[in-house]
Amino acid sequence: MNDELVSNLSQLARLINQYQKEIETIKYKLVLLAKKSKYFESINSIFGIGEFTTSIIISELGNINRFNNIKELTAYCV
Repeated sequence: MNDELVSNLSQLARLINQYQKEIETIKYKLVLLAKKSKYFESINSIFGIGEFTTSIIISELGNINRFNNIKELTAYCV
């Protein structure tokens, strides 16, 4: 029973490690794509917002030009 438990834990640990590597690769690709946006530098220049968070913001907002003003953008974010 103990050998089976250790084997299962080892397998889970390997899977977690594999998925963490895949997540890092996806994050890297997301940042690379977001850097192509003309809004990347502006959003990334806000204190406390890093490249990954900037990428998430850009991906969540989609086409920022669809908002007519800052109030519409803020309302969407809330």
